Amino acid sequence: MHGLAMFLGNAGLVLREKSITPTGPRYVRLVGRKAGLVSFLMTILGIDTTTIFEVYEDRIEYSCSSLSGRFQELIPLVRVSNLCCGYFKPVLFFVFAVIALIGGFAVGMIARADGSPELATPATVVGVIFSAIFFVCYFLKKTIVVNVIPNSASPVAIAFKRSLIENQTITQEDARQIIDIITTLVSRANRPR
Repeated sequence: MHGLAMFLGNAGLVLREKSITPTGPRYVRLVGRKAGLVSFLMTILGIDTTTIFEVYEDRIEYSCSSLSGRFQELIPLVRVSNLCCGYFKPVLFFVFAVIALIGGFAVGMIARADGSPELATPATVVGVIFSAIFFVCYFLKKTIVVNVIPNSASPVAIAFKRSLIENQTITQEDARQIIDIITTLVSRANRPR
């Protein structure tokens, strides 16, 4: 799962739409697009490059569109064998933030030791600015992963990042709620009739 989260964290989608309704008939609807300005512009122009994940009473629908085509998969809930969710944060941004902060202050302390009367040297300011940028990236790049594994088929794994442009966010609690809804529906679908 960790390797999958690392891969999906780098390929995470920007969340465009989120609807979680525990009463149905469409229990979950997540719509995302690839990250980046080009994908955003293509969306504005009406070029469908979206990924849609929907959960209904008896099935999960997953579709992925790009410039070269569309892929759609329907998974009957009676065929779902495993579910998992989690999140991934790029720890490297956090490490860079700490290094930039410490480095900026260290260079500033060295400059003041040489007799500089300034409270903040240019190196300190640059270090603080870069540190702030890395901290913001660390918190904004959190990726939520939902993975559905059907019996004897390839898994459907989606990863979403917060969208600043569309002002949409998905939390770990949302992912857990999605898994809980699917688990309840799978149990209901597998009940003997």
